[in-house]
Order: sequence, then structure tokens, then C-alpha cells
Amino acid sequence: MSDHPLESVFRPRAVALYGISRNMQNRSNQFFLRGLMDQGFHEAAPLYLVNPNADAIAGLRCYPSLSDCPDPVDYVISLVPAETAEGLVEECIAKGVRALHLYTGGFAENLDPDRAALERRLIDRARSGGLRVIGPNCMGLYQPAARMAFIPGHPKEAGDISVVCQSGGNAMDIISGLGQRGARFAKVVSFGNGTDLGAAELLEYAAVDPEARIVLAYVEDTSDGRALFEALRRCARAKPTIVLKGGISSAGARAARSHTASLAGSHEVFIAACRQAGAAVVHSLDELIDLAVALSTRLSSVAGPRAVLLAVGGGYSVLTTDALAGCGIDLPELDATTLARLREVVPTDGNSIENPIDTGYMGEDSEEALRIVTDAAAHDANSDFLITMLRGSNLSPEEEQRAIKELAVLQERSGTPVAIAARRDVGQLAEESLRLAYDRGVAVFPGPVSAGRAVGLLLEWRRQREGLPSLP
Repeated sequence: MSDHPLESVFRPRAVALYGISRNMQNRSNQFFLRGLMDQGFHEAAPLYLVNPNADAIAGLRCYPSLSDCPDPVDYVISLVPAETAEGLVEECIAKGVRALHLYTGGFAENLDPDRAALERRLIDRARSGGLRVIGPNCMGLYQPAARMAFIPGHPKEAGDISVVCQSGGNAMDIISGLGQRGARFAKVVSFGNGTDLGAAELLEYAAVDPEARIVLAYVEDTSDGRALFEALRRCARAKPTIVLKGGISSAGARAARSHTASLAGSHEVFIAACRQAGAAVVHSLDELIDLAVALSTRLSSVAGPRAVLLAVGGGYSVLTTDALAGCGIDLPELDATTLARLREVVPTDGNSIENPIDTGYMGEDSEEALRIVTDAAAHDANSDFLITMLRGSNLSPEEEQRAIKELAVLQERSGTPVAIAARRDVGQLAEESLRLAYDRGVAVFPGPVSAGRAVGLLLEWRRQREGLPSLP
């Protein structure tokens, strides 16, 4: 734990769902109640449901008001309309609540001056009463170590990636996308309008949070540019930090304004500030997820842009080579020792031992021959990393995991980072296989181009950090 003032927000002794519906098919019930129960929060700490018209929901007792809930209540999730939120703020202050999460919208993002004034008034009162507010118009907190989640189905194991995200939908996409690859999370904060707790303060916290080793940020609002830059600089100096900016086009800026009441600002200025701060800049969720995978596996140690590609299919290899070149990745000629080893085991008909290495047919003892080819590629003196595809479209999970373990051992023995590339989608591999690969430090990508793009982004970020303090 850190001594940051926000630490108490992330360590609630009890949570209350305020305004929960008796209808379990209600959208907010599906999100928050099922999410918290799926993580087992109610088994580890008090979970209070506030509904004056119900005795119990989903087997949990209901209370008629917040004041009726036993002390303490540290974190309240509001499921009531904007019009009643001011009264809830007064209840929270009287109860000594530490943080109020306003899930519902209907505030400044409506672009209505009266709604904007309501939001401002509500936040001012909360601050004067010592109450911190997440939102409005957001999904709030996902932190598996505290057994908190905003929807069911999120991984229950804690990890070391933290996410500061203005969009709830994007937060869920990051969790599912990285979670599928085997990554696990320390904390994810969806902060919506961010009128009280915004990106700057959350990044300040992430910088000193001992549970966060890598920080990802999606932001739309850059109106408080100086505070955001200073927070980003502190975070990026402390740990790898990846930033994705929304609202970079005129249409995107309009969408951001109606999405989270955000003022997008100059994209060029923001990107320059990120790079000056030492943060990595990406331009899509796919890039953010791929770079996070690279930074959190052994691929983070890649020395340069030279790759060996071990693939299947001549035409596929040609197109992939062209696409990798567009990412700044070179497929150099293999050294003489590598070529000699390949000639010993690769049949000349229907194959290629140039780089990319195309081994469509390997004879009767193909499994052992492929081990030799992969070992030779990983030890090639002219290359910095290996991109390989698991062979066979119908491998059992056990066969996948055996191949992944062999690649993990090869990665350690050779010192060459290994990236596994699926032909089309990582979903082709079993969930257990993807988790095994991540835990063993082997990066998995939807395809070879995704792997190359991630390495290109990583190397660009490293160049931009020249002259800055090295990261642990």
C-alpha cells in the first residue's frame, strides 16, 4: 500500500449499491451486483443494498436508506437518476463515505447548461464534505485484489497492470483483450466525466501504487493540460506508461464532447507532451493491447528490429514480410551457421530456408525437424527476435501447452525473445494455453504483423526515452 490520499478509495471496508432494482434483469443489477458477487466481494466484506421497497435481492438484505446500513460504508455506487444525486451526496457526507461512484449519466455530457451546473454544484458540495467522486457517467472500479468488478466474467486473479480509462466501454475492451492474452490487472478505473477524480490525479496515484508495474491510459479530456502533463511525466518516469488519446479528429472531438463532456484540445500538442514525458503513444486499442503484451513479457528486452519469421505458406509469408516492413521490422538474411543447420533437416521441395522460413512439409519426423528449425532460428546471429506460429490447426490444448513450454525454455536458453503469432486470432488457442504463455513470459499476438507492430512501437518508445532515467 502507498500513503497516497487515494489509497482509501481503493480499500473499501464495505460497499453499498444505492438505488438497486428488484428486477435482476435490470441493466445496472446485471453490471454491478452480479460483478461484485462474481468476484466474491460479499463473501469477504459487507455488501449493502439500498432499496426501501425490497427486503432482499439476490439473497442479500436490503436497507431502506444509506443511514440504515451498518457502519462503516466506504464506497457507494449510485444507480439513481441525476436529479436525485444531490440528496445522495448529502447522505454520503453524513454517513462518512469515502468515495461515491456515479454510474448514471445525465450530467454535463448532455451539453445542457443546467445539467452542467448540477454536476458542478454536486462536485463542489462533495469536495467540501470530504467525499471523493468517481464519474459521473462511468463504470467505476475493477480491482480483483479487492474483489471488485463492474461486470461479471472479469478475471479474478490480481496482476500488475493498471488502467486509467475515461470510457467504460473501452475499459471493458482492454480488460477482455488483455485478459484473453493471459494478462491480469491491479486496478482499472473508468472515470467518465472525471469532474472530481480525473486522469491527472489517477495517474499520480498509479505512479506510486506498488501493485501497478505497467500503466495504460485512455483519455479524451485534455482541458487541464498542465496538471495532466505533470502527472503523466511522474508516472512515465516511474513505470512503463502507454497513452491512447480519443477525439483526435474534428468528428472525434465532437463525439468526446457528447460522450464525457470532454474538451479534446490539440492532438499534436498532446502527443508531443506525452513523448516529452516519456510515455509511449499508440493510436488504437489494438496497438495499446499489443504493446502492453510486449512490455509485460520477455519481448520487452528485444534489442532491435531484426526478426526471424517462421511461418507456413509462401504467399502468406510474402504478404506478411511486406506488412512487417511497414512496421519498421526487417527480416535479414540468416547467418551461415543457421542456414547450414536448416539445410540438414528441411526438405528442399515446397519449402524455403530463407527468411521468412517456410516449412510446409517436413517429412516423416516433422516434429523433431521443427524443433531443430526453431532452435536454429532462435540462435541466429543476425536477428533480434523470433516470430513463430504454432503448427497445426487442430492442436489439442495439451499439445499447445507442450509447444509453449518448449518455446519458453528456448527463449530462456537462447536469450532471444519469442513471439507466438496466431494465423488470424488468439482465440484459436485455448485459454489455458494463453495464460501459460503469458506466465512463462512468452508474448502471443493475433498474427505476425501485430507482433511486429508491437516491437516497432516498443523500439520507438525506447528511442524517445533516451536521456530520461531508466525504468526498473
